[in-house]
Amino acid sequence: MGYKIIGISNCPVGVAHTYMVAEALTSEGKDRGHIVKIETQGVLGNEFELTPDDIKEADYVILAIGRGLSDEEMDKFEGKKIIQKDISDVLKNIEAVFDNLEKEAFVYKKEKIKKNINIFKHIMTGVSYTIPLAIAAGLLMSISSIITKGSAPEVDTYAYLLKMVGVIGIELMIPVLGAYIAYSISGKPALAPAFLGSYLVGNEAILGTAANGGFLGAIIVGILVGYFVKFLKDIKLSKDMTPIMSFLIIPLISTLFISTIVFYIIGPFVSKVMFELMYFLNSLSLGSSMLVCVVIAIMLVLDMGGPINKTAYIFALSMAQQGNYIYFGTVAIVIIIPTVSIGIATIIRPDLFNKEELENGKSALTVGLFGITEPAIAYAVNDPKSILTSQIVGASIAAIVGNFMGVKRLAPGANIIDPLLGNVTPFLGFYISVIIGVIVNISLLIFIKNKNKKEII
Repeated sequence: MGYKIIGISNCPVGVAHTYMVAEALTSEGKDRGHIVKIETQGVLGNEFELTPDDIKEADYVILAIGRGLSDEEMDKFEGKKIIQKDISDVLKNIEAVFDNLEKEAFVYKKEKIKKNINIFKHIMTGVSYTIPLAIAAGLLMSISSIITKGSAPEVDTYAYLLKMVGVIGIELMIPVLGAYIAYSISGKPALAPAFLGSYLVGNEAILGTAANGGFLGAIIVGILVGYFVKFLKDIKLSKDMTPIMSFLIIPLISTLFISTIVFYIIGPFVSKVMFELMYFLNSLSLGSSMLVCVVIAIMLVLDMGGPINKTAYIFALSMAQQGNYIYFGTVAIVIIIPTVSIGIATIIRPDLFNKEELENGKSALTVGLFGITEPAIAYAVNDPKSILTSQIVGASIAAIVGNFMGVKRLAPGANIIDPLLGNVTPFLGFYISVIIGVIVNISLLIFIKNKNKKEII
């Protein structure tokens, strides 16, 4: 007899991982005779939301998450049997989730979960809210550049409006990141103080520093505010005081706390760190700069959309925020290569792939052009040696070529068409780097797979 299973899937960006895992869990569960409903927390918001009746009737809850869930979200599952895994691990081995369901599931208790502090999950929650804002802002700036053909737009024109909204969006990325890290830790009362504190740490004019605290400052502020608010929420007060605690007392005290700490301690310290880091990176020789780009490239393809990938992305984006665009240029190049290479390889040598891989090849090629690397995970699970080796070598060579040609990316955008939008320069340098990386990747992938096939025969 099958179980009634519910769950949640989410990932930092909320695009590929979120929906792929939900579909895989539903399909695998159905094949095993279970009734499965998965709430997806993706770029389109929460879909197939779990109702109180769904939760009440469920035998098991599967949480396949790439970012944190707030206390309010977790507390809905009080007393239920849950299994909580990183979304990348679930995607790599769906069968194991169901095979070990009864053994690994535990009854959720608030106290038990709250002892398990996973700061990175909270950071990924912040990132999940930041990236859509960054992409929208970057594209608006690019469209403005197209309208004006690269020159500065005149005031009161539509191009000027687009550029200014884009600039505002890029500036808001830092406070949004900090705010939603804090939200992930301790819920809505942490939003206002973390937003204000993160805005302050990102404003060198108010701080009187040579650089702003950027993403690093926002991460520190979000974590500090989140756990400070959590501490305040745990204070037991009289019933008369409880109603005003969350919307008045906590935001006020927390904002006073973080503003003071940021202005006198965190802001100056993190700003100095960012300034020194930028000075160091800008002073690197061509060879040393290439080495940094290669490291970023390897991190981007190593787990294809996972935490290592996002760490490299955030680092490169934070450098772009400070005016060094070369490392974000590496991101623009490399993020296209994994799934595009696999998609083309399935067309060139279909005999080296199984039926399911061939069916997904064309879609992988299409989404890969826009920087979605997650479809490559399924291929890497089936043949990690061939896929990862070719990805790392191809990405590294592309990063070296891109660095040599001075490829820069000004803001998040739409990847393959970014140069057409003026978001990536130089035009030819970008496309040459991508093409070389894809050719190397495909060639090595086919060579290794073909060699393995001959050895088996």
